Amino acid sequence: MDVGGGLGIVPSVAAGDGLVAVTYSAVSGDARYWLATSRDGGKSFHRAAIGPAFRLADAPLLAGDPAELVPPGLFLGDYEGLAVQGGRAYTAFATANPDPANPTDIRYVRR
Repeated sequence: MDVGGGLGIVPSVAAGDGLVAVTYSAVSGDARYWLATSRDGGKSFHRAAIGPAFRLADAPLLAGDPAELVPPGLFLGDYEGLAVQGGRAYTAFATANPDPANPTDIRYVRR
């Protein structure tokens, strides 16, 4: 599957009620979250960008020895999720901000 012109990372998959949903980040310069959905058992997917594009370099650095955990230590957090219910996909994810006083935002999308 085409991941939006970049490296697809941090996928989540959920299925139910005839819908297969996949979320992931595509990184090619800027990062952006994508939602791909299929109603034919995964034979074909419709892909849509969700949330704004952001610079992964704006993500906060992990404390300690971050390069061993998340090279080069940039970390958006563990705040991600994807669920399917009633034929719709529900997802929550984090994006980075350039403001050090507010380095990340948690976003929620229903499709």
